[in-house]
This record gives sequence, structure tokens and C-alpha cells, in this order.
Amino acid sequence: MLEPYRVSSKASRAPPDPERVRNEADEMDVDVEEGQWEIDEIMGSSYNQDGNLKYFTKWVGFPEEENWMEEPLEHFLGSGEGMIRAFHRKHPNAAKDSRVRLRV
Repeated sequence: MLEPYRVSSKASRAPPDPERVRNEADEMDVDVEEGQWEIDEIMGSSYNQDGNLKYFTKWVGFPEEENWMEEPLEHFLGSGEGMIRAFHRKHPNAAKDSRVRLRV
């Protein structure tokens, strides 16, 4: 089994409770629509037990690591592809999906 590549030194955690995240967003007056959160930064990448690559994602308005989620590449296609490329340029040894092309 491959070890996850994480920029953070903290151990892997279970995904956050979406209801708790929405409640915190309401308290902070942050607009959170289901499936339409703004990406702040890609913090790491790893393969899960099924061999699928996931990107550890930090969301705008949710700086605590307990609120970050692991997302598949498909969730970044389109407007998030630049963030994926930036992450891999900064961390060239991180696990990378073969569909990611780094422009020179």
C-alpha cells in the first residue's frame, strides 16, 4: 500500500461531516452550495485502498484541516485544473493522475 503524500504533517482523518461544515458556513456567513465550494489550495494527493487517486483539498473559508476533503481529479476538471497543475509543479513527487499534463 502506498503512503499518502501530504504537505501537512498531521495524520489522515475521516472526511468532515458535511452538515457540520454547512452549519459552520452559516455561522460565518459563507455561501456554500452543495457541490460548489471554492478551492483554496490542494494540500496533498494519495491513492486510497481501491487504488483511486484523491487530492486533499482545502476550501475557502475552512482553514482547519478537519474540514478539508479528499476529492477525485474529476472534481477539478475545468476550472480547477490550474490548481492541480500548480500543486504538482510545487510537489513533483506527489502521486499524480496520468491525465494531468504540466504545461511548461
